[in-house]
Amino acid sequence: MINAPQIIELGDGFTAIATELTTSSSNLFETNDPTPKEVIENKPKMVPWGDNNDLPWAILGKLGKSVVMSPNTLFSVLAGYGQGIEVKQLVNGKETDLEEFGEIDSFFQDNLIDQYYLEQLNDMKPFFFTITEFILSVDQKKITDINHLEDVFCRFSSMNKETGRIECIYYANWKDNPDKDSITQIPLLDHKRPFKDLQEKIAKDKKLTKVAMVNRFPLPGNTYYPVPPYASAFESQWYDIAQLIPIGKKAKFQNGIRVRYHIENHKDYFPSIYKEERITDPEKQQKRKKEEYENIKNFLSGMENSGKAWFSTFYTDPTGKEVQMVRITNLDKASEGGDWIADSEEASNMLCYAQGVHPNLNGATPGKSGSNMSGSDKRELFTIKQALEKPFRDILLRPIKLAARFNGYKNLIIRVPDLMLTTLDKGKDAEKTTSPIETK
Repeated sequence: MINAPQIIELGDGFTAIATELTTSSSNLFETNDPTPKEVIENKPKMVPWGDNNDLPWAILGKLGKSVVMSPNTLFSVLAGYGQGIEVKQLVNGKETDLEEFGEIDSFFQDNLIDQYYLEQLNDMKPFFFTITEFILSVDQKKITDINHLEDVFCRFSSMNKETGRIECIYYANWKDNPDKDSITQIPLLDHKRPFKDLQEKIAKDKKLTKVAMVNRFPLPGNTYYPVPPYASAFESQWYDIAQLIPIGKKAKFQNGIRVRYHIENHKDYFPSIYKEERITDPEKQQKRKKEEYENIKNFLSGMENSGKAWFSTFYTDPTGKEVQMVRITNLDKASEGGDWIADSEEASNMLCYAQGVHPNLNGATPGKSGSNMSGSDKRELFTIKQALEKPFRDILLRPIKLAARFNGYKNLIIRVPDLMLTTLDKGKDAEKTTSPIETK
C-alpha cells in the first residue's frame, strides 16, 4: 500500500513535502498461511513464497536499496568465503595435495567448487537456506555434477502429511507465470538423512539421474521458507527511517536557498548592463533586470551549484575607497548537508545490529560521535566475525561431503581457511588458519 507523501520539517520554518512516495516495510514478512497451488497435474502442490509468490524478489529489492544492508550482506558473504574451499588428502597420516588431474581433483575442478560455494553463500546470507542439485551418472554409481540452484527460482512442494516430509522442489522463473512445461520437478532428499535417502531413491528408481538437497540454517517456527533474523529491521521500521533520511536531505537541497543570502547591487550595476547590451527601451530594461535577478538566484540555489565562483566588478572612488558592484552576504552560516547526522548514525547502527555486522568493520560510522577504534579492536572484531561463520560453513559443506562419500573419496580434509589478521610484531600482517572438516 502506498502512503501519502512524507511531510519533512527542515528547520528555520521551512517545510518540504518529499516528492518520492514511500511504502511501509514493516509488513514485508507478514504473509498469510500459504495456500498450496497445483502447478503440475497429479503432483504435490507448490507452496508459494509470500502471498504473491514474489517475496524473494521483494527482499532482494529492499536490501539493494539500502546503502547499509546491501554492503553488509556482501561483507557477510566475503567473510563466509574466507580463503575459499581447500581439499587435502591424508596419506600415511600426512596432509597432501590432491593428485593433479586425478579423479578427485578433476571432480572438484570440473564442478568449479569455489564458484559453487560462493553462489551458495549469496543465497544463504539473505534467505538462510540454499538448494543443491546433484546429477548422477547413467549407472547411478557416481555424482558427476554439483550445481547451485538459485533460491528465487525454487519453490517447495507441500509437505506429505503421512511422512511429514517435503518430497520435491519446483524450479522455474516464477516471474513469468510459467506453464507446466516450463517447470522442473526435482526430488528432494530428506534433510535429516540425505545420504541414506539418496541410496533408497536409487534403489527404487533405476532411471533417477537428478536430486536436490536443501541446506537450511535452523530457525524456529519455519516450515517452508525461513524468516531471517534481520527481518526485525523491517518490523521495527528502522529500515524505513534510514530510507527517509536521504529523501529529506534531497528535498532540502532541491528547495535551495530560502532567505539565505542578502544580495546588494550598486546603483550603477544595471545601468552599466543596459549600456553594455545597448538596451534603451524601458520595458526591455525591466525585463533584463528580472532576468538578472533570476540568474543570481539560480546561481546560488541547488546542490549542483555548490562551490561555483561569482565574478563581479568594482571601482575605486576619488577618496580611494573600493566600491563593489555586487555584494552577497550569507545569512545562513550553518553548513549544508549536516542535518540528521545523529539520526543517520542511529539508523545505520540499528541495521548493522539486525544483520550482525559491526559498523566499524564495514563502512564508516557517520558523524563525529562514531567511535574511532584501534587496530587491535578491529582485528578482534574481524576474528569474531570469522569465528561466527563456522555454522554456516558446516551447513554449506554438507553437500560436498555427501558427494565425496557417495563417490568413494576417502581420507579427505575439506575446509575453508581463514585469513586472520595479526600484529606487526610477528613480522607479517596476516596468516592463514584452518578449521578442518574431515570425510573418511
